[in-house]
Formats: sequence, C-alpha cells, structure tokens
Amino acid sequence: MLEWTEALDALKGHHVRGLTEDQRTLLLARAAGSSTELLADYFSKAPASIRRDLENAENPVFVPLGLSRFPESSGFWVAFHLTCCLGCAQSSA
Repeated sequence: MLEWTEALDALKGHHVRGLTEDQRTLLLARAAGSSTELLADYFSKAPASIRRDLENAENPVFVPLGLSRFPESSGFWVAFHLTCCLGCAQSSA
C-alpha cells in the first residue's frame, strides 16, 4: 500500500486518454459533489447504472496504480488532470 503522499504523486503522474464525454462528465460532476441520484436524473439512468458507469470511468485511473477508489481520490485525479485528460480549457481570467 502506498503512503498518501506517494498515492497523490502517482495520481498526479497518471494520465488517462480516451475517456468518453459521458465518462468525463461523470468524473467532473462527482468531483464537484454531485450525488449518484442527481447523476441518475441527469443521465436518465438508474442509480445502479450510474454507480457502474462511475466504476468503469474510474477503473483506468485506479486499477493500473493499484489504488482503491474513493470519491476524494477521484477528485484529486480530476483536479490534477482537468486540462490534459479531461479536456477542460483553463481560463485566463
């Protein structure tokens, strides 16, 4: 098991290409605090489907690193990779 500082470094250095638009939206919304129920309403899916979709979106992040998935650690990855892997343009304002 990695120490928390090593885990953060691993998350920071781990890029994931090829996420679908829905996967990027799920990861961003979850990092912003959206509940499974809110996401289910947004995507017109059952909460169980959203949980499965989140797992599928997070697997490429966590499985190769051997890290457990937690909303907080997913949020760290999202913050580290907003512009490179999630395709969010950085505002210059």
